[in-house]
This record gives sequence, structure tokens and C-alpha cells, in this order.
Amino acid sequence: MIWHKSFPSTVSIFIWRILHKLIPTDDNLRRRGFIFPSKCQCCYHVDNMHHVFISGPVVVKFWTYFEDIFHLNFFTTSISIYNLLDCWFVKSKGHVRNVIPSLILWFLWLERNDSHFNGVVMNYQRIIHKIKEKVAALYSANLLSVKRLKNLLFTSSTFGINLEVDYCHKVMRCITWMKPHTNSFKLNVASARLGTIVGYGGIIRDHNGIYMLGFAGPITNGYVNFSISYDMLHGLNLCANLYQIMLCWMWVLILTTILFMKRRIRFVLLLCFTFGGALGIS
Repeated sequence: MIWHKSFPSTVSIFIWRILHKLIPTDDNLRRRGFIFPSKCQCCYHVDNMHHVFISGPVVVKFWTYFEDIFHLNFFTTSISIYNLLDCWFVKSKGHVRNVIPSLILWFLWLERNDSHFNGVVMNYQRIIHKIKEKVAALYSANLLSVKRLKNLLFTSSTFGINLEVDYCHKVMRCITWMKPHTNSFKLNVASARLGTIVGYGGIIRDHNGIYMLGFAGPITNGYVNFSISYDMLHGLNLCANLYQIMLCWMWVLILTTILFMKRRIRFVLLLCFTFGGALGIS
């Protein structure tokens, strides 16, 4: 998961080094034969990998803060780095949930080094701000797309990302209307569904494209097939009121919005049927 374009190469290599215990924390340096006093930069605990990245008093604030944003609840101070990343990571490469924990570890390490070598006091709010800026920058560079974030609209504003406008652009469709034959009418009907809410509507134009009649309303039945039939019947009755005998070409455009709750993928299924013929209506 870490070898993806959404990860800066320096961050990917850094996470790989953490997983292989190759980070020069005090405990790892001691294993290599270095002897020196050790102290955490935010408390009186010794400096080791688990304390620097998991159990330090300042570190805990980062993990709980971002867990609250994503509505997660698996962090404990006894969890290992490997298990923590495994809980955060999802199968989709480039997903924001893969990026966040990696950025937390990266900026924690930078802050720890700044405190250790430059005497700068560790500040968790400063690190949180840097992480948010980095996520927004990755999104601006199209490394975190709407496809990865559309199910996390409730978190996007936290990172200064506005997804609602972009998402609306994704579902826009352009439909071309063609005139019917001379001395004919065209009835266009549409049925839309979102969950259990079903509605219908239609419009009648003559062969010059001039508006004749229009209608719309809700369907209490709740089934798209029923609403389509009702839509066509209601439209034909209106056509019959225009003339006793007519030539009517009907183009039925069915817009059905289907929501898959399991994967939370929303899309529009477009079906087009053409009916033609002479209809004698008394």
C-alpha cells in the first residue's frame, strides 16, 4: 500500500524502514553498540520506536484526533506499529486512509528530530496542521481523487477539501433532443429513483420543438417500472386531449439512480426505448 503515487517517495521509504526497524531511535542505536543516555523529547520516558510513534503522550493525541475524524476506534497505547497500520490501511491504493497514518509517522519523526537536535518544543497542533496541508496538497495534485474520497464527505472539510461541487460535476450528463417527424408530437418522459423515493415527469413538443404540455409528480407505489408505465399512460392521455387521432412518436428516457449500500457507489443507469406507430385514440 505504501508504494503508490499518492505517497511521496521519501515517506514510502521511511515507512518501509519503520516496518523493518531501521529507524535510528535510541533503542535501535543501542543495538548497534552505541552507548548514551536516552530520553523522550516530550516526557521522561526513554526514546524507543514504540514510544516515539505510538505511546508517547503527545503522539497519542495525533492518533485519537484522526481516529475521531474517520470515526475509527482501534488505537491503544499497547498496539504495535505494524498492527496499527494494518487497521488503518484499506485495499484501495491511494486511499486517504492509507495516507493519513503514514503522514502521521513521517511528521512525528520530523518533529522529534527538530526537538532532539534543535531544541524546538514538540507541538501536536503544529503537526496536525502540517498533515492537513499535505493531504490538501495531494488532493490538489490529483493524487487523492474524488473517487477515493466521495464516501468520506464528512471528513473532506476537515482537510480544506470541498468535494460536493466536484462530485456534482461527475454526475452531469448531456442529452440531445431530436425533433419528431412533421405533423407529429414527441412525448419525453423520465422516471427517477433515489432509495424508496420515485417521481415521474414528461413534456410534449410538436415537430418544430415548440412546448405543448408538461407534467410531473410523485409515485406512491415506489417502483420504477410502475412509474414508467404510469408516466407513459398519463402522457398519452394528454396527447389524446390535443387531437383525437394523431401520429405519436415516444422516446422514453428512464433515469434510474441506484444506490449500492454495500460499496456505497452511486451511479446513473440510462436506458432508452423508442416506440413508434399510428395511435388511434378516441
